[in-house]
Amino acid sequence: MNKINDLVIKKNKLIGIVKLNFINLFIMLIFSVFGYKIYYLTAHNFFLNHQFIKFLEKLNFFWLSYQDYEEKAENLRNRNNIKKISYKISKEITQKIWNKDVKKNI
Repeated sequence: MNKINDLVIKKNKLIGIVKLNFINLFIMLIFSVFGYKIYYLTAHNFFLNHQFIKFLEKLNFFWLSYQDYEEKAENLRNRNNIKKISYKISKEITQKIWNKDVKKNI
């Protein structure tokens, strides 16, 4: 049983750091050589260049951006609003069209 757990741990070589700075970068480069994926929440201003972030991704450094999650949440809110609006419109149209004469014919 322990061997199975060890295999799972070896497959998930992940390291998370709060802020990527020069010191962390050099230390984490050693881990990335050994196959670890490094995730960071924030970075030093020097590292906030789009090209440099893409370069870091090739070295298994990944930025956990809140913007990705905020956009998904905003899309979900918009979808829910569309459902509410479409329900109101369909209800209004039904009330305007549906009258006693139509009800008698059915």
